[in-house]
Amino acid sequence: MPVDMVETLQGILGRTFNRAEAEQVSNATRSFPVPAKRTVVREGDPGSGLYFLLTGQVEVFKVRKDGAVQRLALVEGPSMLGEMALVTEEPHSATCRTVSDCDFRVLSRAEFNRWLATGQLTAYKLMGAISGVLARRLMHLNDVVLDLSSAGGPSAGGPSAAAPSAEEMARFKERLFSEWAF
Repeated sequence: MPVDMVETLQGILGRTFNRAEAEQVSNATRSFPVPAKRTVVREGDPGSGLYFLLTGQVEVFKVRKDGAVQRLALVEGPSMLGEMALVTEEPHSATCRTVSDCDFRVLSRAEFNRWLATGQLTAYKLMGAISGVLARRLMHLNDVVLDLSSAGGPSAGGPSAAAPSAEEMARFKERLFSEWAF
């Protein structure tokens, strides 16, 4: 197994993963190369596993209630995708489409669930890494909400405070959807 694969996974998963645990994850994954402009996961489809984006760039988007497509993030490898569907066992919450040729490793939901059922430490460390990603997103969302509330509105200065302008709202929306930290 290439040393860079294990090191890349350690970089994605965080400092709590030692080399042996990163090798365990690597050995349990399958290679999944995807050419540019292809859908990797589709919003609403059942979650199939955790995707480790090793190289390449992926666009993450959702379809709004009015039918318009809203880009949530532009993710560059190395990173991970599909963690919400893995943890919640809900359908994918967004669509991921490759912008460039991408190399993924995929840990299946079945393998992850086997690890959990047998009490594998790696499964719990993986949950911790996923929790860190989700916590960073939530902290970022909190910052954006605070920025929005300080830009105007009742919580910013009482009932007479001016509402944020369309420009301010567009800037905050862009910041929220483009600064998706992993």
